[in-house]
This record gives sequence, C-alpha cells and structure tokens, in this order.
Amino acid sequence: MPEKPTYAELEERVKKLSKDLHIRIQYEEISNQNEKQYRDLLSGIEDGYYEVDIAGNLFFFNDSLCKIYGYDRHELMGMNNQKYMTPETAQKAYSVFNRVYRTGEPTKTFDWEFIKKDGTKIDVAISVSIIKNSKGEAIGFRGIVRDIGERKRIEATLKKSHDELERRVEERTRDLIKINKRLEQEITERKFTEEALRESEARYRVITENMSDTIWMMDMNLKITYITPSVVHSLGYPLEELKALPLKKSFTPDSWQTFRHLVAEELSPEKLGKKDFKIERTLEFALCRKDGSSFWSEITMTLIRGNDGTPKGFVGVGRDITERKKAEVSLILSEEKFRKAVLTSPDAIIVTCLADGTFVLANQGFFELSGYTEKEVIGKTSFDISFWENPEDRKKIMEKLSVEDSVKNFESRFRKKNGDVAFGLMSGSIILLDSVPHVLTITKDITDRKLAEEENVRLDAQLQQSQKMEAIGTLAGGIAHDFNNILSAILGYTELALSDLPQGSNSRDDLDEVLKASNRAKELVNQILMFSRQSENQALLIQIHLIAKEALKLLRSSLPSSIIINQNIQALGNVLADPTQIHQIMMNLCTNASHAMAKNGGELSVSLIQVNIVDDKSEPINLPPGPYLKLTVSDTGCGIAPDVINRIFEPYFTTKGIDKGTGMGLSVVHGIVQSHGGLITVETTPGKGSSFHIYLPEVIDSDGHKETITAEEPVFTGTERILFVDDEPTNVKVSQKILERLGYEVVGRTSSVEALELFKTKPDQFDLVITDMTMPHMTGDQLARQLIKIRPDIPIILCTGFSNKKLEDEVKKIGIREFLMKPISRQVLSQTIRKVLDGPAGALELKPTVSALSP
Repeated sequence: MPEKPTYAELEERVKKLSKDLHIRIQYEEISNQNEKQYRDLLSGIEDGYYEVDIAGNLFFFNDSLCKIYGYDRHELMGMNNQKYMTPETAQKAYSVFNRVYRTGEPTKTFDWEFIKKDGTKIDVAISVSIIKNSKGEAIGFRGIVRDIGERKRIEATLKKSHDELERRVEERTRDLIKINKRLEQEITERKFTEEALRESEARYRVITENMSDTIWMMDMNLKITYITPSVVHSLGYPLEELKALPLKKSFTPDSWQTFRHLVAEELSPEKLGKKDFKIERTLEFALCRKDGSSFWSEITMTLIRGNDGTPKGFVGVGRDITERKKAEVSLILSEEKFRKAVLTSPDAIIVTCLADGTFVLANQGFFELSGYTEKEVIGKTSFDISFWENPEDRKKIMEKLSVEDSVKNFESRFRKKNGDVAFGLMSGSIILLDSVPHVLTITKDITDRKLAEEENVRLDAQLQQSQKMEAIGTLAGGIAHDFNNILSAILGYTELALSDLPQGSNSRDDLDEVLKASNRAKELVNQILMFSRQSENQALLIQIHLIAKEALKLLRSSLPSSIIINQNIQALGNVLADPTQIHQIMMNLCTNASHAMAKNGGELSVSLIQVNIVDDKSEPINLPPGPYLKLTVSDTGCGIAPDVINRIFEPYFTTKGIDKGTGMGLSVVHGIVQSHGGLITVETTPGKGSSFHIYLPEVIDSDGHKETITAEEPVFTGTERILFVDDEPTNVKVSQKILERLGYEVVGRTSSVEALELFKTKPDQFDLVITDMTMPHMTGDQLARQLIKIRPDIPIILCTGFSNKKLEDEVKKIGIREFLMKPISRQVLSQTIRKVLDGPAGALELKPTVSALSP
C-alpha cells in the first residue's frame, strides 16, 4: 500500500493550496472590480473587449468579442487565447504579452491573424495592457480587438488598382515607343514640311500641294474638313468635288466595311467613359478612283482630342502602295529564292483563294502535315478534304482577315488524311494574285507540344487528387488516433470485468461479445491508419474464408435489397498476408460489383476454392506451380466495355461520375495482390456482368499440413513500481487497475509536465516508465529524453496510436526500450513489461503466471 506522506510533503501541499486560494481570491477581486465598471460601457461598442489572466485564459469580455470570434459566451469563458490563434500569432502574442508583463507598458495596436470558431481566419487589430490588483501585482491583461478584415480588403483592392494603373502606363509607354520608332522614317521625309509649317503658312501650302502623300482631316460625322491637293492625283476628283463626295464612294465595299469597323472600334471605349491609349492605327485599304479603277493605299489614322479630352475628329496620312503590293505578289510568285524557301520550309505553307478557299499553292511541309499529295489538294477546298477538325476555325480566321488584314499565331486543329488530329499554329495575310485577293498561310505543327501540355494537365489533376487523398488520410489518421484511446478504455475495462466473472455466466458471455466487437473495431481503426499511411503492413498467417464471410456480413446492410448475395466459400486454407488488406480487397471488389448492378439489381457471387497450378497449365494463368487459394467476385451487372478493359487497373482511371469514386479502388486491389505474390484476372461481357479472380499462394508446412494460428499468449505479473503517463484520464485509470491486478505498484499522471516534475524529485523510486506519444505541451519522446538525462538507466515503453517504423527506430536510438501500438491488450502489455525489466536473459527463462486477470 502507498507510503504515508512526510511532514515536508504535507507542508508542500499546504503551500500549493494557499497559492491556489490566493489566485482564486485574485480572480474574485478582478471579477468584482470589472463586472460593474465595464459591463454597461462595453456592451454597446462594436470592438471586442477582453480580459485574460496571466496564463491567457478569458475571464471577462463583451458581446462584440463573441461576434468577432463566432463563439457563444459560455464557449469563450475560460478559453485560452491559443485556442483562437494561429501558431504564428500565438508566437507573436507570447512575445508581446511577455514584454507588457515585464515592462508594464501597454502596446500599440498590432495586426494579427485569428481563427474563428468555424475555422475561417480573420485579420484583427489588438491592443494589450496589464491588469493589476489592489496591491499593484500583475494578474492579467486587457485590450481591444477590432475586426480589420474589411480594411485589409480595401487596402488589397487599392493596391491592385494601383498595380493595374502602373501596368497600363507601362504598356502605354511601350506602345508609344513602338509608334515613335515606326514613324521615324516617315517623320524624316516630312521633317522639312513640318519646319516649313512653323515658318509660314505659305511655305506649308507649297509643300502640301506638291507632296505625294495625302493628308486629311475629318469630323466625328466622317465628313472631310481638310485634304491636301495630292488627293486629286490619287483619286482623280477635283478638290471641291471630293470634299462634297460621301466618303463611302472613295472605298471599295470591303474596305469601307473595314474602315467603319476601325472607326467604331476607336470610339467604343469613349462611349464607355474610357480613353483608348492606342490612338494610332495603320491599315491598308482598297480605294476607288473617279474612273472606277482601284488602288491600294496605306492609311495611318489618329484620333484628335480637344483640350477637355473629348474626341473632335480624325487626322490621317494616305500613301499609294499599289506598286509595293505588286512587288509583294511578284516576290511571292516570281522570285526563285523565295519560291524555293516556301517549297522547302518545314512549316506548312499554302495559298488559297479568298473568295472560295480553293488551294492554288501548297509546299512539302503541308503535304507532310496533312498526309495528302499535291494532286489531292490543288484545285480543291479545305472542306473538300475535311481538313478542319472544327470548321468554325476557318470562319474565325476569315473574320480576323476581314478586319485586320492579317492573322498571327492562331491555334487550330486539323484532321490528317489518316484521320489523326494535329495541332497547328497558323499565321496568314491577304495577298493579291493578278488583282485577285488570296490568303497566304503558314502553319507550324505544334502537335507534340499540345500533347505534352495535355499530359501535364492530366498529371496536375492526378497530383491534386493525390493531395486530396493525402489530406483525407491525415484527417482519418487523426480520427483513428482518438478512437484508439477510446478503444483502449473499452478493451481494458472489458478485460477487467471478465476477470471478475466466473466461467459460463451470462454476463461473461455478453462481455465476450463486447470484446470481440471491440477487437473488430480495433481492426477497422488499423484499416484507417493503413489508409492514412500511419501504420505499417503486417503479414500474418490468416484464413481468408473468415475475412470473406466477415466482409459479406458488413456489406449486406449497405447493399440494396435488389442485389442478392450468393457465397460458395469452400477452402479453409491459410495465406501469409495482411488481414486488413485482404478485407480491403473484398470491400473494393464487392462495392464495384454493387455499383455495376445499381440500376437493375442482380446477383453478387463470392467463391473461395483451392486450385493447384501445375506445369501443364490447368489454370490458364502465368503463375509459378503450387497450391493457391482462388477468390472470385462476380456480378450480373453492366460489364466492362472493350475499349476500357485494359485500363481498369490504372490509378485514377474510372468510368463513374464525379461523385461515385476516385478511380483508385482497382489499382489498390491490383497492388495488394501483386505485393502478396498473387495474380488478379478479369472476365467480362458487356451487358451480362464481370468476374474478378484473385490467386494467392496457399501456405503449407514442411509435412504437407496447413499451418494453424497459435493459441492466445499468456499473461505475466510483477511487483515493480511503474510511472504511467497518458493525457487521457480514462486510459490512466484503466491501465492503473490492470497493472495493479498484475501485482505492480502504479503511479498515474495525465500531464507529461507533471510526470517530469515528479520524476525529478524521486528518480530512483520508479522501476519503469510507460508513456503515451501524443500529449500536449510535451510529447512522449520529448519526456523520455528528459527522463534519460536525469536517470540514463530508466527503462521506458512508448505507446502510440500510429505504427511508424521510422519513428520506432528513432525513439529507440534515444534509449526507449519498446514501442507499443494502441490499443494494447493485457497480454502484450504484461509480456512487454517483463521483457523490458528482465532483459533478454530473463525473458528466455520467464514462465507465465496464472493471475486473477486471466479469464
């Protein structure tokens, strides 16, 4: 029985009680001082007001603070400030509160990030000042909390607007530089004219009347207000007659439409209250002379603005470029060097008639891209050979050419002669051949690049799916860890109750069922940990027929009544496998089968038989000869289409809807079967169903007999003194009872910090320390390091809800003797304790002891 406390220990307890009483008196004093003083004042302000003790626990606040954090008043009362702080904010807060505590000086407002009850993050401004009692002692902190989320959003919006303005200014500057460079040559030719304009109007008239280019001005109604006399030579109209002539008469119909579109485009931003910084346009138009003939003119047009910035009209310069256009056509058709470059270019180059799209010229690059020959193309249109994957692409190109006279880097898809689809980057412009408009097109084959881009998109999607599954796994692992703590208590108390009941009693039979159900729950938790990759696979000698029947029991309740389950489980052989993964195979295959029969119902059949693979290939599969267990899952559902049968085991491949699966099920099954040295095959008929056959090697001993599972391991006892540490009070309580019934003297603690302080005072009074891994303030491995520093020879057993080989190796390096996975049975716990305390030699000679805990 425990020793009586000494006088020194009693005195220490009295001091602690006095300290606790003193702190309580302080809290009451703070509450009395603040309650009446602040409640009426603070209830009406929008900012949050708070008061916390030295440890950061809320003991007074207004309703606005509840509204900001999203908690009810009773939820916030007593809550530690770290609960609603991000880790970064908590670190900053500690520094600020510590500084205020040391200096007594209040802080200015700080911008921090807090976490609301619903998990969303908010930006707040917070001030901190010290609270002192009547004796001048610091007993807490107070301050104001203001939600500055809206201010942050406004600042972000202003910054975005500022950045956008700077970007547009830079863009405008670049455009102006380009315009200036393009105008340098023209300005050089007109420089003398500009100088003459500044000297005198007379000299200006002489120059403008004799220059070949035409300068004109028009108002917003497109009426000519000024034009140089050179227009008489260009158009053949007398000057006064031209001023009265509708502008439309000076253009060919197509060019007039282009000109009107240009003007409308120039003015559209003005109607929306925006100014177009790209105020200069240079285009080529076909103009009509008085005698009916036409010629090409290059017109540079600029919008004129008044002093108030409103549009007043247009000014432009026209230049006859007919000879230049002819020279361009001549270069395309006549120059031998150019023709050779076109014909030998690796890019696809074609010339088609603008009116009907007829091919008049195509190079070898085009023939290689399309797969057609010259005879199959010349004289026909792109529609005749079904060249466009999407005919709308040609329509878009023609629309661009009608407006801008050229197209650059237009991405399109083409269908080759063999039916394959290719991607091309197309550039084109309008040319004249014998005064007939044609389209010159250059297309670069970018099929390889596009396929690579599509592959990158697919891989990105897989990565996002993998990250999503990893996040789900992390969540599942956390849930499984907490559930393991609950199971530890259930299993422990059940075993304790069983030890108190006689054999054959009804209550004992009921508790046996509780123990079985708890062990099934333990296996389910192990599945969750396996899924979250926080548990290592364990290959055991198992009987598949037991797992198959258990899985079918679980599935029966979840399947619709329209699906009938048939089972033909004959084989009772053993395989070396992970039971959780075998269970996962059953659940995946049966779930897929139920999905295939979801619409019309059907029959789900599961069979397990023994087969013997021999050299004559009695089973038509590629496996080494020997005995196997063959598990077959069949359905009468929709079957698998022939075009996807070869892809069903690929990761992320699925034919189901977005909310029906991730495409990982069959790939996981395939991986599990292969890792166990087996094989999976499939037989399917669309509309009639599918059958999946799984072959796993059967384990037979050297005498030809099947191996059997060993009996339950014994329980061991002892008399040593143990320090047991776990942050779950229930786990401490049940483990303490179990260990005491095994003969041990046990001291339990729910705080790793308190356990360390106790060990510091009495390091030689404990023979063993058993500690949980995941605990607040100080984890189990951190506690172990501190204990070993105090007493290097102290034996330590670390318990965890996560089985991780890497972590196990790391903690053993620091001196921890054993690593146990929760929930821990009394047999495993008793054996591990003796193994640690007795050492290898003692463990070899250890004999089981019959104890009161044995059922």
